[in-house]
Amino acid sequence: MDKNGSSSVICIPTREVLSQSALAVKLMKPLAFAAAIAQKECVATSNAVRAITISQKKGELHNFFDALPLLDQSEVCGVFVRHVVNGYIRMDLAEQPFGIHTPWMCRQPVTNTESDLCHVT
Repeated sequence: MDKNGSSSVICIPTREVLSQSALAVKLMKPLAFAAAIAQKECVATSNAVRAITISQKKGELHNFFDALPLLDQSEVCGVFVRHVVNGYIRMDLAEQPFGIHTPWMCRQPVTNTESDLCHVT
């Protein structure tokens, strides 16, 4: 509904939807991890992930698991994706799907207006 209370429908051409389907599929898995922790603060995990991000500058997702063996890997993945969305980390899904070998790099200074949070082709 619009601000006047009227219903409106937006039609998106099939070719436009299909042109973005590969991107959507690549983002489903990481977004599922973020959705799983949506109602949790995960402060300790978030602080640990941020500290590793700043100290290592770049690496692969498994670096977080290696450095944080006592933390739940699903929560670490969720926090990692949350940090991508918030602009702290840039992940690269161009060569392979989201997994332990997903490359990442620290983004400093952080700005949420940049559109290069995730490189996907």
